[in-house]
Amino acid sequence: MFTVADAVKVDGSLHVLAGSTGLSRKITSVTIMDIPDIADWLTGFELLIGGVLFENTLSKEFIDTLIVKDVAGIVTKSKFTERLPQEVFSYCDEVGFPILLAPGDMNWGQVMNPIIRTMVGAPYRAIEDNQHFHQELMNSVIAGESLSKICSTTATGSKLGVAIADSDLYLVGASDNLDWKLLLKGADRSHLSLSATSQKSSQGAGAAEITTSATIEAGLRVFAYPVEFNQTRYGWILVTSLKGEEALQGLELTQVQTLSLFVALHFTRQNEISSATRKFNSLLLEVLLSEAQLTPEGARRILSPLKKKIHSGYYFVFLSHEEFADSMVTMNSRMSLFQGMCERNILRWEHIIMFEHRRGQLFLIPDSLTDIEALVLKIRELYVKALHVYEVPVGVSGPMPLSDTARGLSESMRAADYARRKKASRSLVYYSDLGVIRFLIDNEGNLDANLLTRMEDMYLSPLVAHDTQYGSELRKTLETYINNNRSKVLTEQQLCIHKNTLRARIEKINKILSCDVDTSEDFFNIQFALKIDEVLGRAS
Repeated sequence: MFTVADAVKVDGSLHVLAGSTGLSRKITSVTIMDIPDIADWLTGFELLIGGVLFENTLSKEFIDTLIVKDVAGIVTKSKFTERLPQEVFSYCDEVGFPILLAPGDMNWGQVMNPIIRTMVGAPYRAIEDNQHFHQELMNSVIAGESLSKICSTTATGSKLGVAIADSDLYLVGASDNLDWKLLLKGADRSHLSLSATSQKSSQGAGAAEITTSATIEAGLRVFAYPVEFNQTRYGWILVTSLKGEEALQGLELTQVQTLSLFVALHFTRQNEISSATRKFNSLLLEVLLSEAQLTPEGARRILSPLKKKIHSGYYFVFLSHEEFADSMVTMNSRMSLFQGMCERNILRWEHIIMFEHRRGQLFLIPDSLTDIEALVLKIRELYVKALHVYEVPVGVSGPMPLSDTARGLSESMRAADYARRKKASRSLVYYSDLGVIRFLIDNEGNLDANLLTRMEDMYLSPLVAHDTQYGSELRKTLETYINNNRSKVLTEQQLCIHKNTLRARIEKINKILSCDVDTSEDFFNIQFALKIDEVLGRAS
């Protein structure tokens, strides 16, 4: 957009007599005032040039008429202003209507021609500049430059800071002229608000504004322009401006839109690579599982494309999660982010093997590493943060060689399923935590239905029925008593009941179940029934 301020810069001989607050008014043409009723013939955004007619016509009413017509301003000479009252120029200051003065020895052609040449040439220069910018971006992509390098190149020669973020506002590239991590600290999608002054991109999406305490302290505004392609949003291009300045316009906005296309292609390529890599890894896992007689040497050969150091023994760790609600593009982006976070934050990550399997991730962690539990919980923490999933139970097998991959996967998945069903505060469960019950689970993770029914009918269902009919707490009392290894004192304390009450409840339980909970055989059977119920998530 060409403005009155631009006209003043083009023709250095012009200076502002009045209305300096209106220098941002738009100019599309230059017209000479040759008739008194010139306003009737104006279409808007003209810069008027006036001499005698200016002197004879200028008034507050005439200024109001020009403002309604969206006239940019007037150029005249000093000799035509001498007889005009000062209040007219004060009014121009008040309403922001510019009056510019040209030197007395210049003719109107000398005033008009530089302005017209600049206005006419501006679109062509913009096209040329954008073509140069496009070529520079193309060269950067061909050279394999990072997104941060491209952002720094884009920001060169301007006061703007430029960054690229994914759809969750995680930075994936940023110019080096600003501390972007500090500027966006704590920011997420909830900090995006549509700016009232936002410009529309070529895809029709408006710029949003990001506000954090850091942006306020720095005196900056951060505008987020969507990176979209084929109706899919990949992320955001972030651009800073000083407080009070509007969102981008003109050439800068065009360059952001051009950058957006390259960034969309970059995200698409990265997502395709990430997706293909994960699918390939999953195929390797399927090969491991399909080998009837898998040997350590065979496992090493199968996993050799991963370029990982292969160890003699591993813990198999399964992270289970709910269905992803986001698009496949977003999921791929988050998985790439997760892998990058692990590479930066997990020590000896190059020794850990990761596979995607069903609704979860399988990790093979060498049993030679120390503090396995802390390592697993750190991986889970990064997984939750990157993928925005929160119900992530974790199952851990016992240590075993790669030749036992099928068993390791089965144990870790059963333990994760146990953690999910149990819904305990502890998100990590070892397969060994299942106790004797783990020997009664089939390859699909299910218990024998007949055994379950018999155990429930004998030791649990009668107590539940009694509690329902009489409002008693016999099942809870029995479970607490068994879990406390038949300690009456601990049971009384946990249930906050008198010892005589506990004694009466135990007698009632023995009568209903036709057993003696204090004998070893009945104690084991009841404990076994409760364990089955707990595994299936039915425990009270």
